[in-house]
Amino acid sequence: MPDIAQPLPYTLLSLPEYAQIMGINPVHFAGATAGDIFPIQGGGGRNACEDVWHRYSWQNVDSVSHYDLAETIQNAEYEIARELGWWPAPMWISQEIRQYPRYHRPDAFRSGGGNVRLMPSSVRAMYGKIIAGGRRNVDTKIGTVTTAVGGGLTYPDVDLDGFAETATVEIATTLTDETEVKVYVADTDAALEWEIRQPRSKVIAGGVFTAVFDSWLFIDPDIYAAYPTTADPAAIDISTTANYVTSVDVYREYNDPTYSSAEFYWEPTPSGASFGYCSSCGGSGCVACTHIVQNGCLHIRDANVGWVVPQSGTYDESTAQWSGSSWSVNRDPDFVKIWYYCGDLSQEYLSNRHHWTLPRNWARAIAYLATCRLERPFCSCGNAGALAERMRDDLAAVSSTTQQARSYRIDPVLVLQNPFGTLRGEVTAWQQVVRSRERITGGGAA
Repeated sequence: MPDIAQPLPYTLLSLPEYAQIMGINPVHFAGATAGDIFPIQGGGGRNACEDVWHRYSWQNVDSVSHYDLAETIQNAEYEIARELGWWPAPMWISQEIRQYPRYHRPDAFRSGGGNVRLMPSSVRAMYGKIIAGGRRNVDTKIGTVTTAVGGGLTYPDVDLDGFAETATVEIATTLTDETEVKVYVADTDAALEWEIRQPRSKVIAGGVFTAVFDSWLFIDPDIYAAYPTTADPAAIDISTTANYVTSVDVYREYNDPTYSSAEFYWEPTPSGASFGYCSSCGGSGCVACTHIVQNGCLHIRDANVGWVVPQSGTYDESTAQWSGSSWSVNRDPDFVKIWYYCGDLSQEYLSNRHHWTLPRNWARAIAYLATCRLERPFCSCGNAGALAERMRDDLAAVSSTTQQARSYRIDPVLVLQNPFGTLRGEVTAWQQVVRSRERITGGGAA
């Protein structure tokens, strides 16, 4: 675990991928320089256009930081998911509470868990594009690789220019699906926030997992989090590998359906005392205040819309299957908690052309929406800075300057009725949402 560095908010769009979309120098975005390779321009000082990013805003209060950006991207992803009805990339949803279907007469209970078609009752999840019921599992640690001789972590200079631009992770494994193997900062228990993304390539061959990354993704997080001094914040020197981590952890991350993906809850029926009254609520063993709980699993009824069927059951390890069981109470449950894996998947990932699950159109929409929401100055010059300013154009505004008058012909649906806002980045993201919803619903048909 890093000593002083704190994790950045987890985002579906990784920060390196954001930098690529926005055309930002990847090493400067990582807060680094390699001397004559990826040199810093501008002569130094806070007011110079050095386009070197820092991890936290307090390290350079005049510009946006990685933490600011990650927080803004996370909010943009949530807004897009809220309007779409699904996440733009796979996401594990945990302990989502849904009301179990009730009988239409309020004075009666249902039992049997069936619907009018004599099929098990379904509930609609908060998000669609459901991939499977289950929970994220990282219980399998494949191992730790280190920079020791034969340790599996190396920083080669592939093009022999004097700069180690590559990081290679190699470790033996019995797994066969390289997409399930992830690399994390050491001693962080495979927390999502500490995954090292994005690798250039991942492959399993001959019982060995090999992943190749850009080396600057392995800068020691504690160096990023260094406390400020009287000097201006300095770029991290990666002309040597001294500022890179010396070890990383490798885990298997996968959706595990063996855990309960549904928990059913029944409101207790008090007995003994007056109906609905409990004299010792809050204490342990208070039957009148404790819900009856039963485990189960779920299967998908409509993946796009999000209809799932939770059923009571128990998991049999010998057969690796869930077997159904009767309700613990002689009536249908009052509500159910569900766990599921959901979200869009890129065609490149589905066709095994690359390992990025986030579709490129969503990556760009998220990047543009987040960029126009940043409140501090953009930490990049030239084309990247110009693109950021363009995303902040207000398409509902008419502005005039001494040089020119500017106005826009607007579509009221895409601009004035846009729930995101009227900035160009917000309109661009909303256009993507509208197009995607029409493809799912057939142009709006129910």
